[in-house]
Amino acid sequence: MVTGSDTEKVLQEMAANVRARWIKYYDSFHEINHMVIIGLVLDARFKLKNVTHMFVSEGLEDDEAHSRTMEIKNLLMALYDKYVAIVDGGRHRQRQSSPSSSGSTITSRRSNSRRGVRGQLLNDWRKVVQSSAKAVVVHEVDQYLDAPLEPIDDEDCFDILCWWKINGPKFPGLAALARDVLAIQTSTVASESCFSTGGKVIDTFRSSLTPKIV
Repeated sequence: MVTGSDTEKVLQEMAANVRARWIKYYDSFHEINHMVIIGLVLDARFKLKNVTHMFVSEGLEDDEAHSRTMEIKNLLMALYDKYVAIVDGGRHRQRQSSPSSSGSTITSRRSNSRRGVRGQLLNDWRKVVQSSAKAVVVHEVDQYLDAPLEPIDDEDCFDILCWWKINGPKFPGLAALARDVLAIQTSTVASESCFSTGGKVIDTFRSSLTPKIV
């Protein structure tokens, strides 16, 4: 006959086991699996700024916190490189932003119409500016990280999946990565395996499946 004390002991052992697993994965932020932190970075309310903040909150020095934050960013970059190649062959890996040419055209017309020393000086300076103007290449990851953080409301009703659905065209590579990182992991198990006191049970049909199908 199972007494109340025996039941309590079983529950305590189960709770201790659950707590041990929780501590293993989530006890200390700087020891958490980096893929969990990547999920935090892909939340537009937090990104890398919150990662640095969490490291500092746990007592790490600023240099150490910055170093660990860069480790997370490097992991994000590595994951992005793998996903962006699948999305569109890497065409969105870097986005080129060229300086506007309208201002240069207007300046050119005006400077050519001027005469004298001042006009020549302005014309020479225009050539210097045009020769030094280079296209600015912005990495998709940097563009996402540098964008303003989304506001945090008191009700905490931010729909991160909806955010990525809306902003997917703007960050296609990161959106593909977020789809996998932020996915809710699910699995199925036979009820007889969960509730049987005799261990795992495999019925006739399941035992006939080949390893490849399983």
